Amino acid sequence: MKRHFRLPGLIALCCLAAACNSEVRQAEDAVRRAMKDPDATQFREVSACPDDPALIRGEYNSKNGYGAYVGFQPFYHAADTGVVLLSDDQFSTMTSRCYGTDAAGGIDIDSPVDETHSAPAPLPLAADYEAPPEPAGTPRCLGDYCPCDTADPDYGGADETLCQSMKHGEDVDDTMLSAGATMRDVRRQIRTFDGGGS
Repeated sequence: MKRHFRLPGLIALCCLAAACNSEVRQAEDAVRRAMKDPDATQFREVSACPDDPALIRGEYNSKNGYGAYVGFQPFYHAADTGVVLLSDDQFSTMTSRCYGTDAAGGIDIDSPVDETHSAPAPLPLAADYEAPPEPAGTPRCLGDYCPCDTADPDYGGADETLCQSMKHGEDVDDTMLSAGATMRDVRRQIRTFDGGGS
C-alpha cells in the first residue's frame, strides 16, 4: 500500500522549523555581540519559550576579563526587547512572559500550563534577620537554595562559582545567593518544560 504525504503540510512544518532555527541563530548572535570574547561564547538549551514562541530562551557561558569561563547563565532574546540577561531589570518580566507566570511567580490562570509545570515559589528575602557569622570556607544556604548541593538535578552554572568562592573563604552575600537561586529556578523551569520531569 502506498503512503501519500500532504506536501503543503510538510512544507509548512519545514518552514516553521527553519524560522525557529533562524530566531535561535539571531538570539545567539545578539548574545555574542554583548560578550567580551564573542567567539568563545558557548550555548546550550536554546529554544522558543513555551508561552511565547517569539521569545527565545537559553543559557550562555562566556569568558571573563581573565580569560576564564564563568559558568552558564540564562538569557532571553526577542526582536522587541533584544538580549535580556540575568542582571537586567527586565529579566523577571521575561521569565513571566516565557512561562506564563504572573509577577509574583504564580501561574497565570489563562495559561494552558498545568500545575505540574508551575514556577517555583520565590525565595524569602533574608533582610529581616541577622545570620550569625560563619567560619571561612563553610558553604552556606539561603532558604532552601544551597549552591554546593551537587545532588540537585539543576545544579550548575553559577552554583559552581558560588560554591568555590565560599569554600575559598570569599565573601558571598545574600544578593549573590539570591541570583544563584534564580538561575537554578530558571534551569529547573527549562528542564521541566522540555519534558525532563522534576
